[in-house]
Amino acid sequence: MMNEMKHGRSALLALLLLCLSLLALTLPQKAMAAPEVPGLRESCVIDEIHILTNAEMMRLDAKLKKIEDAHHIRILAATVKDWKDKPLEPLARQMIASDLAAGGENGAILLLLAPENRNYYLITDGKMRTRISDEGLEHLTEKFLPALKEIRYADACNAYAATVDEILTYYEREQRPFTRAGVLSAVAAAVARGGADAAPIGAVRVMDEADLLTDAEEQALDASIAAFEKAHGVRILVGNVKDTHGQVLGKIANAAVDRIMDGGANGTIVFLLAPKDRDFYVSTDNKMRQRITDEYGIEYLADSFVPDLKDNEYGKAYTAFAATVDEMLTYYEKEGKPYIPLDPWAIVGILGTALLLAALVHGSISSYLEEGMDTTEHASEADDYLSYTSVRITHSKDTHIRTSESRRAKYEPKPSSSGSHITSSSSDSDHGGGGGKY
Repeated sequence: MMNEMKHGRSALLALLLLCLSLLALTLPQKAMAAPEVPGLRESCVIDEIHILTNAEMMRLDAKLKKIEDAHHIRILAATVKDWKDKPLEPLARQMIASDLAAGGENGAILLLLAPENRNYYLITDGKMRTRISDEGLEHLTEKFLPALKEIRYADACNAYAATVDEILTYYEREQRPFTRAGVLSAVAAAVARGGADAAPIGAVRVMDEADLLTDAEEQALDASIAAFEKAHGVRILVGNVKDTHGQVLGKIANAAVDRIMDGGANGTIVFLLAPKDRDFYVSTDNKMRQRITDEYGIEYLADSFVPDLKDNEYGKAYTAFAATVDEMLTYYEKEGKPYIPLDPWAIVGILGTALLLAALVHGSISSYLEEGMDTTEHASEADDYLSYTSVRITHSKDTHIRTSESRRAKYEPKPSSSGSHITSSSSDSDHGGGGGKY
């Protein structure tokens, strides 16, 4: 009986020691854990150190919640106090892995600031990493960091919000993470490698990799091109390439035509610029080639936009291109044949012939009328017209007082400096078009 009591006490003591050991292991971890942040699940802005005004917090929170609803994510901008000389990464990872990630169907992203030691940490969960890659995070950081360095916290947070929205919108539209190189530059890289590994372009109509257009210009251009596409059953893409990877722009434009997803039933046309080299190129597939010909149509098209390109009026140039494509396609649908502009020299010849015929007719009529009005007879010599009974000339002499001489250079027509805008071609059995310099 005594032995059983000793064994029972020993087991109880061992259990007690085990509980104390677990408690001893747990307490340091709890002591090191991040403090509970109130309202983490509900709010998109947590400002423990009060670097934002109430008005700034409300505007930023509303903007972030709008982004959450649009993209079905969880996004947070937060500041932490009493964190001097402590690393931000463990706290950021704990926040992204617990309460923050719970609300994001498509992932979560967090910008954590420690203003006391002028430090920040940007982190995403696994779902968000499929939408915002490391390159996307670098682009995001470049957008908000300048304001952060200047201690303009509200501006930094707003830049963070706007860029996350931009990158996620790109992902949803293109079905691929954002890259700073851009889609067209990726196509150029694929052409350089000699492969076809670049992803399809999709339904995008305007690609402004070099930031040549304002937001308003880009939106207006996209709307007008969408209307032209619908009216004619075609696909139209305008854009500029930030990095050609040393490739001929015509080859890149041809590759872009091939990569446009669901090309138009009546053809596809692509207009690209390489601003660094001041090159332009228009590429068509064979359906569009029947409507806008290589021989006449591309040159006429270039005449509409090259003057604006020379003046660096890129918005006007793209708009003129789209409007002229619409004009030429409308002509094709009405007349059943491609538009062929009349040669200026042919116009001059027609006008010259018409003027010559008019002059001959006028001369014939005038001569006939003059003969009918003639009341005198023709004399064989000039003296026969003189009446010697009324005047008698006894002496004649010519006196030259002074002599002057003037010379004028013979006119020589100067060659035209305009010439053809189309000076290069990458056309082949599957692509039409042409390009040149501006």
